[in-house]
Amino acid sequence: MGIPAFIATALKGIAWGKVAGLAMEYGPVLYRSVLERMRRDERAPEESEEEVALHERIARLEKLLVEQEAVIREQAARNGQLEGACLKLEGRVNRCRIACGVLAGTSILLAVMLLRNG
Repeated sequence: MGIPAFIATALKGIAWGKVAGLAMEYGPVLYRSVLERMRRDERAPEESEEEVALHERIARLEKLLVEQEAVIREQAARNGQLEGACLKLEGRVNRCRIACGVLAGTSILLAVMLLRNG
């Protein structure tokens, strides 16, 4: 039994959407960590200090990029929540406007009736 058959058997009961979501979430991080390990292994002893510093800076920037992507995902989720709250508030404002219009019409009607009878 090969590795692909084992993976296929293990993933049979899991929804593909969930598998895809996990792959999208953890795939870039795993890719970067494997790439970083490969770079460390490939690094020759004759590399200069500038090259080592450059590789460290690249690794730090990649880490910051991953953190920034996480912040962007959080902001997108929060934006969706705020849009939902905004729609609810707009509905409430519209209902209040309708109620105010009905009350204003009733007030005008009662004022006209009072002036005619009074």
